[in-house]
Amino acid sequence: MKERDVLRKMMVMVLVFSMVFILTSCDLSSSSRETIEDVRTGVGSVSGYVTAPDEVTPIIGATVVVDKLAIQTSTDEEGFYTLSDISVGQQNIIAFKGNFKAEIMVNIAAGENIQVDNVVLQPTGKIGVNNGSYDDIAGILEKLGFEYENINLATLADSSKLEEFVVLFFECGGLSITENSTEANNLLNFIENGGYIYASDYALDIPARLFSDKIDLLGRVGEGRDEDVLANIHNEDIKFILGKDTINLNYYDSPGWNVINSVAEDVSIDVTGDIYVSGEIVEDSPLLVHLTYGDGYVILTTFHNATNATEDMLIILQQMAFGF
Repeated sequence: MKERDVLRKMMVMVLVFSMVFILTSCDLSSSSRETIEDVRTGVGSVSGYVTAPDEVTPIIGATVVVDKLAIQTSTDEEGFYTLSDISVGQQNIIAFKGNFKAEIMVNIAAGENIQVDNVVLQPTGKIGVNNGSYDDIAGILEKLGFEYENINLATLADSSKLEEFVVLFFECGGLSITENSTEANNLLNFIENGGYIYASDYALDIPARLFSDKIDLLGRVGEGRDEDVLANIHNEDIKFILGKDTINLNYYDSPGWNVINSVAEDVSIDVTGDIYVSGEIVEDSPLLVHLTYGDGYVILTTFHNATNATEDMLIILQQMAFGF
């Protein structure tokens, strides 16, 4: 009888241990399935962050690809990315946004996720800034860690000099151009060949003269009055960057501001808001728009880096330095 009890206990213990082993094995295979499969097929992955040269500011929505392979992804709101199913060996990882780019070589190991240093985007050519009286996009560029050159009418008049640049920033209250001038024609060629132009507030006159059939400004410079605006976002990239569909703007640092009256159908309206003009409310006024021309594009913003800029404004202006 005692022998039977002992045998029964031993059988129960064997059964319990067998069940534990099976369950544990199932759990392990479930949690490790991807790693085991990666080792079997000879692939691995890489993760990291894409940042500005300050190595602090994340680049949101940057494209990250494995060179010569159909593998790509986009960075999240923290500038983070992961690329999976990459063949083992040395692989060239390319990150880019607008006219900013970086490349790193990574040794991919089967079944492993390689954590790499920050991928720091740099312009593919020179950055040019025309300083104005009210905007300070140059200050944002400096905080991001970028170097730039000051540009003027002489720069715009020299087509060979202009070819050295890939991004031009025109601050509010800076230079102006005339329609069909040498400077205007050179700027059109610059954009058509892949250049990016940022123009703010009073500087909206520049793209308005370049694209008079697409951009119509309301009356004279400075029609907009001082006010706070809770604006609506229509651009999915901006919604992703801010994590919401509205943006807080203010207009306080200049004697009035340039109001966009209307734009052509092929111009993208990114932000709109209800504003006061000549004592009346103008509903859904375009506050931030962009257009493409050839291989390049232009961003027109009625708001800019000012003394009382909201947090929303600063975040968007930082990201707009890289374009959409």
